[in-house]
Amino acid sequence: MSIGDLRDEFQTHVTATNTNFIEVQESIRQFSLDSTEVQHRLLSMSSIVESLRVAHNAGMEQQNTMLVRLDNTNSVLQRIELELQNLSTRVQSPEDAEPRRKRIRSESSPSTEIRLPMITPASVEPAPLPATTSAASVVVPTPPPPAPVPASASTTSTQAPPPFTAPPMPVPAAHSSSRPFQRAPEFGVRIGPIVLTGYRNMNDAAMAVLSILRGRNRLSQHVRGRHAGANSLLMTWRSEAEAVAFFNMWHEEEPAGYGQVSVSLNF
Repeated sequence: MSIGDLRDEFQTHVTATNTNFIEVQESIRQFSLDSTEVQHRLLSMSSIVESLRVAHNAGMEQQNTMLVRLDNTNSVLQRIELELQNLSTRVQSPEDAEPRRKRIRSESSPSTEIRLPMITPASVEPAPLPATTSAASVVVPTPPPPAPVPASASTTSTQAPPPFTAPPMPVPAAHSSSRPFQRAPEFGVRIGPIVLTGYRNMNDAAMAVLSILRGRNRLSQHVRGRHAGANSLLMTWRSEAEAVAFFNMWHEEEPAGYGQVSVSLNF
């Protein structure tokens, strides 16, 4: 091989080497560009991760605040529920729904007799005397309709009987006007044992008995009273319906503290 051939071959190798070197440089430059882009992407992703971390922390703080508010709200609701239960218990309690009636203690030794509530004499107006009429025109009260089951004539307050309705009274025949006047019949209710001392008269005691009932305003106030024994009172009305109304209301209400008092019709 001649020197010229060797020089040409060497030149060819040098040219090939330069070409490879240029390709390597281009590859290195491209790799550098790629690494720069990767760095930019990494920086962008780091920013996104930081934003997510900040948002997560803010969300956790809001969640903690909401939990505290929920605990406070639950405490308030529990207090309200407890108050409602207390109010419901007070409303359903018979002692709170109806005030207790105080008994008047006697200065003497204690006894089993039951006292009536005291009333002032000025607040009691005695019932007017029943009007008299001639025998020729006797007014007979119209009896109420008969009850399905008639009650006995005497009933204690320990067991409330069905409403009582007495049978209708026969209408008396007209007599001569020369016959003297007669008093209209009275319809009574016997009540006892009760203490009858401390009243101006038995009419006051009868009004005191009426004041025991809650529905006393629906009863007739034209009531008179008189002794029916040592510790018993006879309350009388001018009509049978008035007496029966008191009798039925007493057994319907069953006043507290008067469980040993016997109430019975007296006609």
